[in-house]
Amino acid sequence: MPRALRLLRSAAVLAGVLPLMAGCDEAPGPPALVAEPPAVSDLQLTPSTFEYTGTEDSVRVPIQLSVAVDEGDGGVTVQYVVRRQFESGALAEGALAPADGRYAGEASFVVARGAVGLYVVTVVASGAGGVGNEATALLRYTAEDLGPPTVASASVDPNPVTVPGAFTVSAQVADPDGLANVARVVLASGGAEFALCDDGGAGTCGFGGTDLPSPSGDVAAGDGRFSRRFSVPAGSGTGDVGFTVQAFDRAGQASEAVPLIVTLQ
Repeated sequence: MPRALRLLRSAAVLAGVLPLMAGCDEAPGPPALVAEPPAVSDLQLTPSTFEYTGTEDSVRVPIQLSVAVDEGDGGVTVQYVVRRQFESGALAEGALAPADGRYAGEASFVVARGAVGLYVVTVVASGAGGVGNEATALLRYTAEDLGPPTVASASVDPNPVTVPGAFTVSAQVADPDGLANVARVVLASGGAEFALCDDGGAGTCGFGGTDLPSPSGDVAAGDGRFSRRFSVPAGSGTGDVGFTVQAFDRAGQASEAVPLIVTLQ
């Protein structure tokens, strides 16, 4: 076959194929291999600030939630959880229900009067496509400040201390806004600071530097008695060592500094 005829035939075949290829672009593709998870957005939290002016030790904070949900492949459940910022325990949790094209609900959680600060509300949706993204909002809880904390007493046991040995410093602390308002209790000497703890020895107390969290020697958590156990190694000097104990609340207010003398012998 002459070369010119072969070229014409090839062009005709190509012309017939091209419309089919164009038609393929418009045809529906194969079903998705991965199910589409739901997605949440536009989380609305009311109120965003809750100010308490009463004097009760516990406060119930009411909230209203509304969130937009793209339901993905369906079968959607929308849930929320409320936590204090930087803490893991849930103060409230539950499900939101469909309402006017969104998901909404009402809830409440209880805090100690003095536990002022930020609370995180997280909403997540799950469905046939799995678990979707999260949406978060912050609520700021405030309360009228009733005054600074106080250190009622501070003691050392035993005192004097035989070297080598150990001793425990304890301080009885109170706050008119409740113990939850006590941010820290500090034992200080010669520019060094150590946290006294009301954690029952759980090792959750401390604020960095030379005072990394460790078992504190505190006996009972949440009783207002803040303690810390110290070891005195062999070869330590003897004599009197002066300390002060001071408590600080979440508003930055400080108690009077209470002096302590530890005698090493």
